[in-house]
Amino acid sequence: MKSELRLKYDKLEISLRTSLEDNEGKYKVDKILTKELIENKKGTYYLINLFNPEKEKVFLFEAGKFTIESSEKDFIDSMNEFMKDVYKTLEINKTLQLYTKGSADFSGNNTFKSTISDYYLKDLNFSIINYLPQVSHSETLFSNSTAVMKIFKSISNKELPNLRGKFIQYKISENYLDVPKPIILEGNVEGNVGEKFRNTSVIMYIDWNLKIEKN
Repeated sequence: MKSELRLKYDKLEISLRTSLEDNEGKYKVDKILTKELIENKKGTYYLINLFNPEKEKVFLFEAGKFTIESSEKDFIDSMNEFMKDVYKTLEINKTLQLYTKGSADFSGNNTFKSTISDYYLKDLNFSIINYLPQVSHSETLFSNSTAVMKIFKSISNKELPNLRGKFIQYKISENYLDVPKPIILEGNVEGNVGEKFRNTSVIMYIDWNLKIEKN
């Protein structure tokens, strides 16, 4: 007889063939059409939309910022619901992996300059960002080989996408010690202007073909 956890896993596998949304509107899981977002890593990828219930939209960054300190509590509340309902059930599948991918809008692309505090730069080691770069001439495929971005005291718009990805990676690792550290995918500066382009996507990968041990 299957355990309660395994029954929940099987039910989730069926639900996630399309999309899944919680009753409180804190998250929505959408299946990504591509089966190979990471080079030579075929499987199923999902976009995890975490919503700010008060604003009824995904969490966004203020212009020129790579943190969401003002809405951090709400972000963690939404992530808690996703972890409880989805991730903690699926983790019996050892292929499960989270990724983060930041973006920035084009406003101030050639003029924006700022500085990063020593707390992030030195204490939290934001000076080094390990990420998977985009494969040349492809917007939907990322290399499986890690690249490194070095961050200095002075930052411009081009550093914001990966800094935002790093921030969300840090927050997930800080709050969920038993969850493997999310991997950062190379972020990008969008060619458009607007707050909706100032975000960080959380992506989940799983290989449903993996045979699960009896639970």
